[in-house]
Amino acid sequence: MMIGKTTMIEVLFATTVIDASLGFTELLSINRDI
Repeated sequence: MMIGKTTMIEVLFATTVIDASLGFTELLSINRDI
């Protein structure tokens, strides 16, 4: 039970970090265009 919960949290955390990094790179590219 605990292993399943930790992996679930890790997956959610990983996806959140990836989304944040992608959003950050998008902001940088937009600033570069301006």
